[in-house]
Amino acid sequence: MRSFYYSLHYNTRQMKFQLATLIGLLTTAALMAQCPANLSVSNGSTGTWVNTASGVATVRITAVGAGGGKNTQVNYGDDGQVGTLNGGAGATIIGTFTVAAGASVFVISGKAGGNSANAGAGGGASGAVNCGNPSNCGTGAILLIAGGGGGTSGFFDGGGGRSTSGGGGGGDAPENAGGGGGLNAAGTNGINGATGGGQVSKTAISNGGAAGNNNGEAGAAGGNGMGGGGATDGGAIAGGGGGQTGGDAESLTTEAFGGYSLNTGTNQTNTAGADGGANGAGSVLVECLSVLPIELVSFDAKLQDQTSVMLSWETASEHNNAGFEVERSSNGSAWTNLGFVQGLNASAEYVFNDAKPMSGMNYYRLRQIDFDGKFDYSPIVSAQLKSTAGGWLQVFPNPAQGRNINLLIPADIETEVTAKLYDPTGQLVRTWSLQSGLQPLDVADLPQGVYTLQTLIGGVMEVNRLVLGE
Repeated sequence: MRSFYYSLHYNTRQMKFQLATLIGLLTTAALMAQCPANLSVSNGSTGTWVNTASGVATVRITAVGAGGGKNTQVNYGDDGQVGTLNGGAGATIIGTFTVAAGASVFVISGKAGGNSANAGAGGGASGAVNCGNPSNCGTGAILLIAGGGGGTSGFFDGGGGRSTSGGGGGGDAPENAGGGGGLNAAGTNGINGATGGGQVSKTAISNGGAAGNNNGEAGAAGGNGMGGGGATDGGAIAGGGGGQTGGDAESLTTEAFGGYSLNTGTNQTNTAGADGGANGAGSVLVECLSVLPIELVSFDAKLQDQTSVMLSWETASEHNNAGFEVERSSNGSAWTNLGFVQGLNASAEYVFNDAKPMSGMNYYRLRQIDFDGKFDYSPIVSAQLKSTAGGWLQVFPNPAQGRNINLLIPADIETEVTAKLYDPTGQLVRTWSLQSGLQPLDVADLPQGVYTLQTLIGGVMEVNRLVLGE
């Protein structure tokens, strides 16, 4: 552990204190930081979520692959068969991840596959990459990918985002259609100009395959995303969905088969895309669930040489910690800032010396501040001290003969002293605002009796019994 010492020195009076009680509250506490705002992107757009909190964030990422395009021509083929309109729906992949303070997650949403009167194109996949520093996405780990749905042909529904046509090596082109793009390679090209979807990129949107043209019948382009969707050639064969396990390009004889896209998170929910879904846009939602705190292992207050209070605290972890303001109070509600201790952003031990504690009860707390200005408070510790038995004020003569009374306030007291005098019935009869030195008290008009003199300085009160006589 590294240690950090910080001491303040004030030009206030020196007092000798005698310890009455010392309360040190050993704590295990959490200085919680606030969750950064959630991030939502859709339909072929990208975004970066940054953990700006002071601790490790737990996030839930929901990725939905884009749907495949539909065949807009209901009657298709010489045999008069009726084609299904919709392509496959994309998979939904949900996982929970931890993101270090200051680290980022880059997200890409898939775009829906295009529609055409002949056959629909594959949808793009949606996914997320843990980049750390936003400039390091290329070397970051892929967290999850939700495959896009396959496009529909004139005879069958397109397969959902769930089979090997968008596999790690890129999807094969079934007959004339372009294959879906994958993790390690682009999808293969079909004949007649239909191209496969682009390879998955960690730093940018992968292109969907371009549409081909078969005997003048124009097709539709595949959706962009994380692994571009495959293209259709404009005939009866649809493009495959993008992603690690994107939807099959629909053939005349084969339905798409099951499978899930990549998910490296915990608390997984993986749902295959459905056949015949709408060609909806893909999306990614990053939700911050919680932020691990700066863990405060201990916070303690101890008297040193009967003249100062030494505060010490230890942290088990720190992230984005600008430092600690040390605050003191005499009543636990009104606080004064004693100084600032810079954060070490590692497990650390700190000490702070309050060289001039107040007589009586001293309460202390830490105000932990993030680099972005957000802050949280620690639990409170306290140390109670008393003045010496003789007190620090002198009242004389007492009993007062001839009603001539003086109050001697030490010269090194630099703050105003408030004195109040109460008669034998408890009624307030005099109030004075006094400075240091010898101060005469005007009590000549008061009847004789036993009075109570209360003096207050810096939140510390001293009480004296005062006898007025002839």
